[in-house]
Amino acid sequence: MATRPEHAVPIRRYLDAVLARDPAALAAALAADVVEVFPQSGERVRGSAAVVELLRRHPTPPTLVAGPFVTSCAGDVVLVEAKFEDGGEPWWFVDRFGVDGDRIRRMTSYFGQPFEAPDWRRPFVHLEPTIDPARWADDGDGQPVDRATVERYLQALVDRDPLAQAGLRHPEFRGLYPQSGERFDSAGAMAEARGYPGGLPTSRPIEIGGGTEDWVLTPLGVPIRVVGESDTWFGEASVVYPNGERLFSVTVMTFRAGLVWRARTYFCPPFEPAPWRAEIVERFDPLAGLG
Repeated sequence: MATRPEHAVPIRRYLDAVLARDPAALAAALAADVVEVFPQSGERVRGSAAVVELLRRHPTPPTLVAGPFVTSCAGDVVLVEAKFEDGGEPWWFVDRFGVDGDRIRRMTSYFGQPFEAPDWRRPFVHLEPTIDPARWADDGDGQPVDRATVERYLQALVDRDPLAQAGLRHPEFRGLYPQSGERFDSAGAMAEARGYPGGLPTSRPIEIGGGTEDWVLTPLGVPIRVVGESDTWFGEASVVYPNGERLFSVTVMTFRAGLVWRARTYFCPPFEPAPWRAEIVERFDPLAGLG
């Protein structure tokens, strides 16, 4: 789904204020009761004054490298993807915004570093050293996708069932891992599912919610949230790999003819909270839900 005009303005105001390190402009872009959540570090910031203070105290101003790519999703939910340099380090930034009129009321922010494509995946992926978010502007067909279809696709991913996944993908399916520059078709996705060293991660969604701020916990204690409407959906989840490694993932799916046509996934490992913002944030346990 393309960016709706009513979403483009507040998102642009927010990003311009952050990049310019302009506290007054940032305050004007935020609702007074805005809440920002950092799932990877288990931090929550409440109120525009606190979010503005984060900007004031940030030791290294970010620089935009690529993007932003803005996708309007369910209701007033907007997804923003961009690549920044922060303190000389490259980061992918994925943020789920809740927009209220011309202001931002809710932000769930993820950060993922680039990584090298693993050798075992290289035979069945195409590598793109430079990922330009503008190339992702492949809209679906605008036709609503029923929730049951999204549920079936997610369940196929959870069940590690390559055949079921393939049956729900469009013949022209293309998947993308922006952090490593890997692009693959349905056959490549099936090869990855079959050959993942040590087995695929564990995640078992038990409920799908549209347009809700609430997370649900799976029987395995994994929080997951899925939001979407029409031909565009995205999901956030905490997954556990067989070696015990835990990370957050964000997947964006675009549908055509009721099938998954485009999908891009980000991988965001946990990190320790930064000491410079300890007085501003409140801590929470991401495994207890992120809403």
